[in-house]
Amino acid sequence: MLTVYVVRHGQTDHNLYGVVQGHLNTPLNATGLAQAQTVAQRLIDEEGIRFDAAYSSDSDRASDTALAILVRQGNEVVMQQQEELRERDMGELSGKTGPFPRPLPPSVESSPHFVKRCLAWWNDTILPLASDPVDRTILVTSHGAYILTLFRQLVADAQHGGLGYSMVDQALSEHPFRHSANTSVSVVKVESDGRGVVEKFNDHAHLAEGAHTVVSKDLAA
Repeated sequence: MLTVYVVRHGQTDHNLYGVVQGHLNTPLNATGLAQAQTVAQRLIDEEGIRFDAAYSSDSDRASDTALAILVRQGNEVVMQQQEELRERDMGELSGKTGPFPRPLPPSVESSPHFVKRCLAWWNDTILPLASDPVDRTILVTSHGAYILTLFRQLVADAQHGGLGYSMVDQALSEHPFRHSANTSVSVVKVESDGRGVVEKFNDHAHLAEGAHTVVSKDLAA
């Protein structure tokens, strides 16, 4: 069985001030760096997770979050940076604040293309790993809208272009995939035959109660 931990990057100044990032390569701010250390402590020290492989968006805010986790583990795993894990390309809206008129301008990556990109990465990268009978645990760090879009497709049925994964938590089934907090942890388990289950989504219990946590909805962050 393959266990996939999907972690959103830590906070950036653009998150803090509601600025659309998309493919802008914005760094973690002081809060985001602290969040990355906190989620690393949770996963490695408190939960005792050992990652066998790691994949990250090549945006610094995502890769630096992954590095914090991998360094905590002891640099045993080499992170693989992949463009396919980048946030939705927001074109001319990048660097701006909303609300934005609809429809979005043509420079913005279309919703169908974004959905296809997210699911293609999963099919091309995760499913081949899952087909190996050896149990493994991998880390994936990406972005708010990417994670929301990916998980919606994982649980959507085949008629709607999804993979039909089940969900452990009934409450999650009733309120699925609306928000993704900075450094939130989501977990998917995938069997060798491709069947999967979402065990956790948007878990940010490692952040102090009342701490400022930027939440991504559907615009790229």
